[in-house]
Amino acid sequence: MGILFQDKKIGLALLCDNAPYTLAMTLASYERSGLLNYFDEACVVFPESAGKVCETALSYGLSAESSPAEGGFIGALHTAVNALDTDYVLLAEDDCMIWEHLRGETLENQLKRAVELLISGQADMVRRAMSKKKVKDIERERETFLHGDPERSIAGCTANGIPQAVAESIYDEITDFANYAFNKAHAVCYAIVAYQTAWFKCHYPREYMAALLTSVLDSQGKIAEYIAECRSMGIRLLPPDINQSGPDFTVAGQDIRFGLVALKGVGRGFTNAVLAQRQAEGPFRSFPDFCQRLQGEDLNKRVVESLIRAGAFDAMGVFRSQLMAAYEPFLDSLARNRRKNLEGQFDLFSLDQDQPEPVELVLPNLPEYPPQERMAMEKDVTGLYLSGHPMDAYREAARRRGAVTIGSILSDFAREDGPAVYRDGQMVKVAGVISTYKTRTTRNNTLMAYVSLEDDTGGMELLVFARALDQSGGYIRENQAILASGRISVRDEKEPQLMAELGLSPAPEHRSLAAAAL
Repeated sequence: MGILFQDKKIGLALLCDNAPYTLAMTLASYERSGLLNYFDEACVVFPESAGKVCETALSYGLSAESSPAEGGFIGALHTAVNALDTDYVLLAEDDCMIWEHLRGETLENQLKRAVELLISGQADMVRRAMSKKKVKDIERERETFLHGDPERSIAGCTANGIPQAVAESIYDEITDFANYAFNKAHAVCYAIVAYQTAWFKCHYPREYMAALLTSVLDSQGKIAEYIAECRSMGIRLLPPDINQSGPDFTVAGQDIRFGLVALKGVGRGFTNAVLAQRQAEGPFRSFPDFCQRLQGEDLNKRVVESLIRAGAFDAMGVFRSQLMAAYEPFLDSLARNRRKNLEGQFDLFSLDQDQPEPVELVLPNLPEYPPQERMAMEKDVTGLYLSGHPMDAYREAARRRGAVTIGSILSDFAREDGPAVYRDGQMVKVAGVISTYKTRTTRNNTLMAYVSLEDDTGGMELLVFARALDQSGGYIRENQAILASGRISVRDEKEPQLMAELGLSPAPEHRSLAAAAL
């Protein structure tokens, strides 16, 4: 679309099911009409199993991106958006063929109007206004619908030759539908659920929060938010324990215990074997006792390492550093003895048969890992910091520098009636730890970074532009604590981002705490 919008890159994504013939007809119509020439990039998104669709797309010179079947329509949308490096993406399905020009308009004009509507976002603004019953916004969008809005490049119905009476009747129908789609009966149902949920949270707070944490294991942002809520309620999240943990988050006295199933590499089958052993023969007395009793139950080095790194054996009085150094030779010795035992069953009369040797766990004299390293291990196998948070050492210093929590920003913008404390474009300071980052080249051929920043209340994305990246890109690394100063950026219904435009420098309070300031 570069020839129509010099300052915007427009991409086209075709969402295709396993229908190569339909896709071929659609792409043939695009080829005849010259449609693809108007887009900067184009791709076809298809299910993983649809190989013929991929071949068809490639034969017409389009890129082909596979999307996991379990992701459904939403997963296909995400695949399309991530595949195209453009400002906007027009989505179409594989049966959207071009047959003729409507109302005598050229294809170029039709595309231009479609992109103008896409950029303006009017349809989404109407939807949001009606869903939230904002009367002023509904009436404002009515006027735009009828007569246009020059600032948003919206012509309106009357300018497109539609009589005002007809346009008003169309908008009235939209409003009537909205009154039905977001009706009071729907609200009553939610109110009842909200009341029941509040009752459980009030009278059974630990059970409620344990169930809530179990339900969001796939969302690290939600987990961080709920852990912060637990902390405000005086409820601690205890690390996993091989003798205390169940499969999921469970209540442990006045606290909540982390579940074994949530550990990386530890499946529900192995967890059930652990629970069965505990029930049959009692708690595990030591690390060797655990390994010997779980032999033959999918016990492997990957599982054992995950348990050690998460702190599941901390209560047995040994350091993680010692177990990490000793577990592999110990498991190897157990495996050799088990093989000898099995082989001996087939040669009962052999006098020179190798006899199993006693296996001992030899612990080296090592100090425990420093707190920061233990927390990094926990983060790697659980997605969470369990024994503390890297920001613990910097929280007071960050507060003195005027930093606000990430959770306070996210919760404010999540309010039903809009933010009350923060606003789009507002300057704020946020302290957090870099969990992940990636760099990419902009259209101006400059480098920028997308940084995932998190504290103990939530996580948000930090955008670091070329100037800041050139000055202090060395501070952008995983597990680095930084103090970021920038402007809040809110686009559509996405979560707020922080835009840092100037460089990073060490903060005076802590040499390891970097500071980004505008």
